Amino acid sequence: MSEIKNSLKPKKIMIVCGESSGDLHGSYLVSELFKLRPELNVFGIGGKQMRRQGFSAFLKSEDLSFMGITDVLANLKTISAAKKMAQNAVKDLKPDLLILIDYPGFNLRLAEFAKKHNIKVLYYISPKFWAWNFKRIEKIKKFTDHVSLIFPFEKKIYNEFNIPSTFVGNPLLDYEIPSKKIRDFSKISTFPIVGLLPGSRKGEVRKHLETILESALEISKEFERVKFVVSFACKGEETFFYSLVKTYENLIDIEVETESVYNVFEKSDFLIAASGTVTLEAAVSGVPMLIMYKVSLITYFSGKLLVKTPYIGLASIIAGREVIPEFIQGAATPKKLKNAVVYYLKEKDAYEKMIKDLKEVKSMLGNKGVAERTSRIAIEMADN
Repeated sequence: MSEIKNSLKPKKIMIVCGESSGDLHGSYLVSELFKLRPELNVFGIGGKQMRRQGFSAFLKSEDLSFMGITDVLANLKTISAAKKMAQNAVKDLKPDLLILIDYPGFNLRLAEFAKKHNIKVLYYISPKFWAWNFKRIEKIKKFTDHVSLIFPFEKKIYNEFNIPSTFVGNPLLDYEIPSKKIRDFSKISTFPIVGLLPGSRKGEVRKHLETILESALEISKEFERVKFVVSFACKGEETFFYSLVKTYENLIDIEVETESVYNVFEKSDFLIAASGTVTLEAAVSGVPMLIMYKVSLITYFSGKLLVKTPYIGLASIIAGREVIPEFIQGAATPKKLKNAVVYYLKEKDAYEKMIKDLKEVKSMLGNKGVAERTSRIAIEMADN
């Protein structure tokens, strides 16, 4: 009789999403899990959007989102406390399945701990070891039971290492990202609208905003009319952001967008975007762009030793060639950014070629239903 009661208990699925960037992916997954099994107990570390879907968080991912080596080192105490909480949850609550979303430095250690306690592990949004730390493939093989892959080229690598995996498609396809309506090029070249995306993290905004605004000022000198739309997506940096933007308001035509980055896509003919998932979102939308990025010198030089891919932009990595021009660290100067933007806004063939390339990248990402496919894998693993 006790065995029958035990079999009827709701399954427990623990999810660890330690960065705000994975919160949206996690929220779709949580929603699909509850559609399949409304009685599930889904808990762990997650963000605001996951919690809105009924996810029970014993720790918020907003409190663990750190950028670069220096930021991580400054918050080691917080990360250590979170690690202990996660391990205690695995050990004491004994979930039927642990789902890990990105955050590899933290999550791979937790996967190792989970395997010691005979907890099955599904990795969703797996570590980008192919970019800068290939040795992580050994840990993935040893400490995970299955991996849901979101990039098409990853499947070949996982097959070579005999790691159980499924290419589920890229989660961005589930988000109804609006396709950009491209204006007539004669209008673009005479009155362009340029979107400015300095990043969503505190460190990114501080490193990028002034350079991007200065490049906007330089761009404005090349056109009789040009408008700029700058995205603000970093709570806690309002004072810094608005005070800096205000210094340029009398110099350029600039609008601040606070609601959605998709509104920036819709309004803009071209983007200056800090590297990150937003550049792949823009690629899916079909907005031409350039990528820029700056980090601390320590992070930059250590990263330079480790990074194995010739590009940092996901669209170019997926395509296997440069689809979007990149300006990293010392190359991210206002003059160089200005020159690239002006080139694409005045050269029709180059502009249209980038649009074509972005459509090709989108076609390589798979089909909608990514979270549903991953949730079905998760339920099957939890049941067996």
